[in-house]
Order: sequence, then C-alpha cells, then structure tokens
Amino acid sequence: VHYWQIGNEIRGENYERGLPAFCQAMLAVDPSIHLLSSFPTAGVLAGASAYLSHACPHLYHGADLTRCDAELRDLEALIAHHVPQDQGSNVRVAITEWNASNPEWGPGRGELMTLDNALACARFHNLLHRYGELVEIACRSNLADSFCGGAIETNASQLYCRPVYYVQQLYSTLGGRLPLVCQTSATAPDISAALTEDHGALIIHLVNASNCDIRCQLDVSAILQDQDPGPTEGWRAVSY
Repeated sequence: VHYWQIGNEIRGENYERGLPAFCQAMLAVDPSIHLLSSFPTAGVLAGASAYLSHACPHLYHGADLTRCDAELRDLEALIAHHVPQDQGSNVRVAITEWNASNPEWGPGRGELMTLDNALACARFHNLLHRYGELVEIACRSNLADSFCGGAIETNASQLYCRPVYYVQQLYSTLGGRLPLVCQTSATAPDISAALTEDHGALIIHLVNASNCDIRCQLDVSAILQDQDPGPTEGWRAVSY
C-alpha cells in the first residue's frame, strides 16, 4: 500500500497536534509512502505539510457545483498560505469521497438513481478537469449499493448498472489525460477538454443538463496552433 489517509472525517486540535508525530512514525518505517490528511484545516497544513502529499476534503453538495467550486478555490488558497514554498512540499488535493448528490434519508435518496444525477456527476468530472493542477485523486462514494448512492445495484445473483455507471465508464475510458483550459460564454453547456497522453486527440466533454436543445460553436484554433508536427500527424478532435 503506497497511499495512506490518516483518519477519516476527523478535525480538531487533538488531530492537528498528533498528526506530525504520526506522519513521522509512518515515514520512518517506509519513507516511500504517500500520506494523506483527514479534513484539511489551517492547523493540519501548518503543522504537517512537510509530511503530507495530499489534503483530503469530502464533497457532497448535490448538483450545486458553485459550492464545490468555491470549496476548491478556498482550499487552493489555504494550501498556498500555509504550505511553505521553500520546503519543497507540494501538497495537492485528494477528494477521498464525492457524490453529486447526498439528500436526507428517505424516499428522496431515489434521486441518486436517476439520469439527472448522472448528468450532475458528469458535470462534477468536468469540474475536476478544470482543477487538474490542484486535484490529483477523486474517489466516488460509492461504487456499489450504498442506499441508492452506488453506480451499481446488486442482489444475491444480479447487478444493475445505473445511469451514472455509464458516465463513470465514459470518463474513465475516454476522459483524456491532460486537462486544458476552456473559455466559455454564459449560455454554453458545461464543458471541459483534455488531450490524450500522446497528444494525438483532443477530447471535448459537453454536458447539457437542461431540458432544451443547446446550439453552440466550438473554437479549437488555439490548441491546433500549439500542436507541433511529427507524432501528432493525423491529429483529430473527438467530442461526445
């Protein structure tokens, strides 16, 4: 095991005070491991950033990507403020739990099984692409069952793939490897873009979460100008 998160959904003075010694003890046994914090706070980063590779929020904000975006911006600023740039530390973000919706217990949790939730999860993936320099790891909660929250529903002998399963499959197999910056208008659908690892294809992710058709124009001239010839001959754009 190479990645260890020290504690889950823990914060407070006791955790912040004990975290540095805990990190030191683990690294003394195996200095090659990567250590992840529990909930990131100023105290966690100020005291243990020299030992941590990742700070770990959990994001459950429904389809409200504005809140997710704000929390990631705040965390980016928190890391910049509390991680000394001269210590060689490069703390990034690992979202060790996320789901695009987390309603209260009861019949409302059925919305986690819908196409609407799948589109919200697609938009969350686009958000992660836009924060590619900050967020390195993001773990969906959960993969299976979890009181309507999983991408796969099971019983004793069968499994059923919910709509969000196919979204996860799409982004995992066709998501690209190198996220790009996209400039959009206020009326554009949710968008992100990425290059494949060999720079051989530009993959564009467009999500229309409305009930209406959206007509839009894509301008990829900037990325075409940046492509150098050679191994990218036959370069193509792919959208879905």
